[in-house]
Amino acid sequence: MTSQTDLERLDQEIAELEPQVTEARRRIGRGEDGPTDGPELAQTLTEIEQQEAILARLRERRDQLSAS
Repeated sequence: MTSQTDLERLDQEIAELEPQVTEARRRIGRGEDGPTDGPELAQTLTEIEQQEAILARLRERRDQLSAS
């Protein structure tokens, strides 16, 4: 696989994941998912944080490939 192909794949993954994370944060901020208990909210926030960490790794990898 070429660096260009890797970059395209990373850009696609980032483009798919970013709006999902943004929307999840927005729903929580507005309370759109209805009443949730503490453990459920904590689980949802943990999942969002994990997705944000994945995004950060994808962006880092993309930046590394772009620099080479």
